Amino acid sequence: MLLAAVLIVFGRILSNDFVDWDDGTLIYDNSNVTQGTLGGLARQWNWRDPHTFALYDPLVYTTWWVLAHAAKLQTPDSLGATLNPQIFHAANLLVHWLAGCVVLEILARIGIGGWPGFAGALLFLVHPMQTEAVAWATGMKDLLGGLLALASIWRNLIAIQSDGARRRNNYIAATLLCLAALLSKPSEAVLPLMVVSLEVILYRRPLLRSLLYVTPWLLMAAAATAIASSIQPSSRLQPWPLWSRPLIAGDALAFYLGKLVLPIHLSFDYGRTPLIMLSDTALRWTWICPVIVAAIIWRLRQPVLTAGAMIFFLGVLPVLGFVPFVYQTFSTVADRYVYVSMLGVAMVTGFLLARFGNRKLWCAAGGVFVVLMSLSFVQAGRWKDTDTLSAYAMGLNRLSSAHYMIAAEYEEKEADMAVRRRGLAMQRTDPSATRAENDLVHDDLQKAVEYRRLEIKYNSMDIEGHDQLAMDLHVLGDNQQAIAVIDQWLQAQSSLPPERRDRPGDLHAMLGKFYFSAGDYARAVSEYQQALAIKPDAQIERDLSAAKAKLF
Repeated sequence: MLLAAVLIVFGRILSNDFVDWDDGTLIYDNSNVTQGTLGGLARQWNWRDPHTFALYDPLVYTTWWVLAHAAKLQTPDSLGATLNPQIFHAANLLVHWLAGCVVLEILARIGIGGWPGFAGALLFLVHPMQTEAVAWATGMKDLLGGLLALASIWRNLIAIQSDGARRRNNYIAATLLCLAALLSKPSEAVLPLMVVSLEVILYRRPLLRSLLYVTPWLLMAAAATAIASSIQPSSRLQPWPLWSRPLIAGDALAFYLGKLVLPIHLSFDYGRTPLIMLSDTALRWTWICPVIVAAIIWRLRQPVLTAGAMIFFLGVLPVLGFVPFVYQTFSTVADRYVYVSMLGVAMVTGFLLARFGNRKLWCAAGGVFVVLMSLSFVQAGRWKDTDTLSAYAMGLNRLSSAHYMIAAEYEEKEADMAVRRRGLAMQRTDPSATRAENDLVHDDLQKAVEYRRLEIKYNSMDIEGHDQLAMDLHVLGDNQQAIAVIDQWLQAQSSLPPERRDRPGDLHAMLGKFYFSAGDYARAVSEYQQALAIKPDAQIERDLSAAKAKLF
């Protein structure tokens, strides 16, 4: 029945395309995945390799690497992808369904069986806030990390309810599953704390004993956190005061509680950055909502409710903003962050239906499920392709830089495809087709430039936005505007500490390229020399030689 519900609600994603929101960078444009070589797979396991893209989730890449072998396309699709997105979406559905089955087992283990347990697991599966993780191919990292974390909790519950060899074997299994979860998503480092919370609250085990019990897990979590911090340093973020972080965290919790109750206007980026929230007077009082909810749950003195609330809180703890993290350049909150936290919601739902369930309550619950499933079905359709997702997101929030970023990336890919078609037309000596493709390249890049300008308007320190805007202008032949963009970008970064700056060597090399194209060879030589002084590079040396040859 859970599988049927997943297919009814989310089955439509099997016809969805990839979207230009990390799918390209991490999956279909990632040579480590698409080429399917053992060397490429090994690079994804090396956290020092630049192809990790500042994310260390090698089990997820291994999953994609395996799926890529079954998803090969003979000809590229409209995005230039040579992988069939249906295979990746089908894998997401499978992993999500398995996670729901594990939630059902967990609820049964803590005494919520039968139909109340089924209702809790169903809510975990079909709530609209789960749509992002399921409908987004890149969401596999949230799904797989979540499944393995939930499976670790489940096996640990069996271990603490058993004796002898069965206890030992399940503890070992839970420990290995914890390691696998950390290798899928480092933010599952809160898993040991979740296990301790369940043991202390539900089974009255002493806190110190529980902490000693999960010592291996805590050590693995610390290692995963250290690796994640080393490859994705938060030092590049614009700092905000320490006193504001509890307020930002409280606001994030209030946001999640609001979306749980009224899951409408969901988006892949809410634009709720710390700096934006600090300028919003609502930050002064939004924290009150989660405090009131916590006080009510504490007052009720019901272990399952308390444990469910703790699971929900701990699941999002790494991304509440107490400690800065890189995605806060776009938003502190995201739907996918609550994936494991929804176990807590399932626990609360199952408990309430088991304790107070009568015909009227079950009828009301049935109506709520119909509404939630309908909302999730509609939301899944909004992930159909980049155009659909981008248009929907911009309709919700036109102040988000991320929305313009993916729109620009889409137009840039369209221009790239037109360039390839132009090359084929030139080989066929077809002048009319060549002119048509030239017009398409120009139009697509003009749209991309407009989107890139809006992207950096709403995120003035966006590295990719500035760099790509300059490159698009260069391709359009407007080298003076491209030079102006990079000059302003270098000037804007002059007041930043070195760790937060864009790559100055690359920027001077870009300026050299633009001056060379504009015919100002003296300035090109100067910029190439500055680039080499910062970053020795054979290609830059060749470009410098070419500029000197033109100069003399």
